[in-house]
Amino acid sequence: MIPIRHTVRASLTLLGLLAAWGQAYAEEQETAIPNPCSGPSALLAILDRPTVSDSACAVSQGRFVFEMGFQRANLRGLGGGTADNYPQAEVRIGLPGRNEFVLLPPNYNRQRMGAIPGSPAQEITGLSAVTLGLKHEVGYTRYWLGAVEALFTLPSGGSAFGSRGLGILLLRSGSL
Repeated sequence: MIPIRHTVRASLTLLGLLAAWGQAYAEEQETAIPNPCSGPSALLAILDRPTVSDSACAVSQGRFVFEMGFQRANLRGLGGGTADNYPQAEVRIGLPGRNEFVLLPPNYNRQRMGAIPGSPAQEITGLSAVTLGLKHEVGYTRYWLGAVEALFTLPSGGSAFGSRGLGILLLRSGSL
């Protein structure tokens, strides 16, 4: 039987070799193909607004991005109405190793429903839940850019728009 310490040493050596090979490959790749998340157009590659999609680019280490928005939706159906959602803030902080920390603070929501014949108009207001996340920029080629992200919605916010329990979302993103 092989002693455990030999197995651990062999595993650590193999992991070290794989990490060194991956780093050498990444450095070679970066010199041959410009990184789409850096350079003169990096800010545009990192920003999420005005869309609702998420960028695959991580914020650079030691930097942060703060974005805000406002949404007004016209409600369809019987009575109609509007829904406002603001400030739709997002804070992204760059961490070492092409990683970032994401904070989505609560939004204030106000939903107004028009009067349905025979009943008064209604208004519902409240805060949404707080979401925390971590993203890792996996890498890129000439045709692809990818990332993985984990988001954790905390039990927080108001009764109408908040979250009663912990929510977890795992994402992978890529683009051509």
